[in-house]
Amino acid sequence: RWFMLSLDSVVPNTYAKIRKGGNLARVLETIEGLAEFRIQRRAQTGHDVDCLISMCVQKDNWREMEKFLEYCSSVGIRAQMQFAYGPAGVSLLMLSQQERSEIRDYAARLHARYGAFVMDPILKPISDSLREEFADGPAL
Repeated sequence: RWFMLSLDSVVPNTYAKIRKGGNLARVLETIEGLAEFRIQRRAQTGHDVDCLISMCVQKDNWREMEKFLEYCSSVGIRAQMQFAYGPAGVSLLMLSQQERSEIRDYAARLHARYGAFVMDPILKPISDSLREEFADGPAL
């Protein structure tokens, strides 16, 4: 048995922008209750409930990846990063080369701390977009 939850930000203003009408405090309370339930279940039965919290990384929340990962770690639930390829209005691929380079460097730093399973879904498409742009060269 397992649960997968989506939490696109742990920052109230960002959460409200992405999840219109969402209640971050209620979501965090639910996640923390689930984390406590897992502890109790392990103690009582010796069995765990696998949990995963995913973040769909996009224009509005990419600067918060580390806060998200720290939160997941603090409640003892695995994190999973997902890359928003579309729609274009939220995709990191629509950002400037300079912004994508900044995201690549930030994700690479987090990769060193959190590993490939967590960060490759962000690092790979951003790095690929920069390589493709470089390979195409400037328009003549």
